[in-house]
Amino acid sequence: RNKHKLVLLYLLRAKLLTSNAIDEYFAQHMDSGRNIIVIELALTFVKQCLIDNLAATYEFTKTFDIVSKMNPSNHVVRKQLQKWLQDLRALATAKEEENNNKSGATNNNNTNQNNMPLNAQVNNLPTQSNTNNTNQNTNQ
Repeated sequence: RNKHKLVLLYLLRAKLLTSNAIDEYFAQHMDSGRNIIVIELALTFVKQCLIDNLAATYEFTKTFDIVSKMNPSNHVVRKQLQKWLQDLRALATAKEEENNNKSGATNNNNTNQNNMPLNAQVNNLPTQSNTNNTNQNTNQ
């Protein structure tokens, strides 16, 4: 998995692949959220893209669309998914603040429009309380 992620990162850095093509690839192989290995790969890949400033979360809409619709019945899988999403939220928030500080230093009245959806996309993903409410509603 790690080699797969590295190869995709190198291809993205070399501009031989676009983030949209990688998003499509992940979406096709996630099997509507049933392939947890690809989901883990996709979320760690997005996290690395944020860290390396290669892409933003809004460039992986199909991936996040599938993840947001997931409702794993296995408690361990649900907790792991929540951990990945919390890590992405924290990273997206930190990157957004970093970009706002950079743009604020050059022009205090200028907001960075390209990064506005960065945190919004990740914040729309299910949280632990949303997942628990959904499970309670389906169990009744």
